Amino acid sequence: MIQHINYPYGYYQVGADVYLNKLEAIYNAQTRHQPITWHFHDDVFAKIDWTIRPSGTLRDLYRDRAQQIRDNYDYVVVHFSGGMDSWTVLHSFLANGIHLDEVRTRWPFAERKYRPADPLNLNADNLTSEFEYAVLPVLEDIKKTHPKTNISILDYSDSFNIDALSEKDIAKMNKYQHMSTMFKFAKQSDNETLAESRGETVAHVIGIEKINCYKTTDAVTGKSKFNACFRDMFNLDSMPEHKQVELFYWSRDFPTIPILQAHCIKDLVKLRPDLEVWDNPGLSNVSHIEKYNKFRMLYQMACYPDYDLGTFQVQKQAGTIITENESWIQQYNPRFVESWNWALKQYITEKTSSFLDKRLGKIGGLTFIPSQYYLVE
Repeated sequence: MIQHINYPYGYYQVGADVYLNKLEAIYNAQTRHQPITWHFHDDVFAKIDWTIRPSGTLRDLYRDRAQQIRDNYDYVVVHFSGGMDSWTVLHSFLANGIHLDEVRTRWPFAERKYRPADPLNLNADNLTSEFEYAVLPVLEDIKKTHPKTNISILDYSDSFNIDALSEKDIAKMNKYQHMSTMFKFAKQSDNETLAESRGETVAHVIGIEKINCYKTTDAVTGKSKFNACFRDMFNLDSMPEHKQVELFYWSRDFPTIPILQAHCIKDLVKLRPDLEVWDNPGLSNVSHIEKYNKFRMLYQMACYPDYDLGTFQVQKQAGTIITENESWIQQYNPRFVESWNWALKQYITEKTSSFLDKRLGKIGGLTFIPSQYYLVE
């Protein structure tokens, strides 16, 4: 188990056995009728008193985290999707004069053959329009203000040209199982290849992820408790194992960021109880979209104060089997979709039945598994 403690994406445990692949852990947990736990750097975060608010502001911590990464690598790549998580990472470098070697974004541009970008459609099936309306404006600005920063726009459409998935591809279905799971982070830019040829160390900086906050009630005193935890909700399954990944917000090397985020969320909810989404009886009849909008506003105000909430963003998919924004692939290569459906049926079986998310009346994918809970207040 010791060798997995530093694994950047956490590890699963069933009994005394440790797994890095979620589906493998789930199969064993269900077959053996044992619980499954997910550990995310417990050796660091469990030793900290989360009730003590870290000093400074989030802007201070984001700046210092960006500088820490800059100091540790020769070539730094920030992966940018246009959302508040990755935008804030990008801003933490550039706004503080911390040199960034490359900004990288990845999209399946072949979709444009079948449907145009739409600035009015905010449904989840219009995800790729975020490239035109949330990503491109930022990249154009960087070209003008930071000309020494390389910009890489990668197209992974050709990943869907194959007619059948291999066992190696299917094995990459880990935390997520959508059609691009196996390919999204697989390509590297020409600039990164040049950096590697020079023998430089390369960091892939990813804006993962939002700290999750919950209220619980003490069984003895009946008092409300405010807790925080990590969730295994990030999708980096296609990132090559030899790459150096830096989770910007969730790092064992800079553990104060999620703790201060939790305190900022706690304080904001006290001022704006209408934004509370996890324990609010008034939201019992509110739609998923309305809850998501409140959730987005809460995190933007508490954790990403410099992000423009007016940035074009569509609704996010509610599960790990994401198909709404990938429907175009049926026209692009129906044999690939057929192969993916077959592979999905092999993985999503009775062996995973206890871990399927059916909140929306259909199977949305695998349930998220939290880390241990940390008391904030």
